[in-house]
Amino acid sequence: MGSVYHDYSSGVGANNAMTANEASRRSLMNELDEAKVKELRLDNKRLEEENNLLKLKVEVLLDMLAQKTAEAETLENDILKMKNILANT
Repeated sequence: MGSVYHDYSSGVGANNAMTANEASRRSLMNELDEAKVKELRLDNKRLEEENNLLKLKVEVLLDMLAQKTAEAETLENDILKMKNILANT
């Protein structure tokens, strides 16, 4: 049987006993968890940057739409004026 690790920091050593294998497994799990957290943070940063770029693209498209709408209204007004001029001649 493996050696036993006791954690007496809580004052209850018998309840916190674990084998060296369990301690090693937990240590490995902590390392894997830390690696996963690091990977998730990198993914999160990449997604935030992508989201910011997409927001900028939407803003540019909305500006373009507003400009084209204003141009179309101006042309429509010009057409109405020309129709009125032609109708009065």
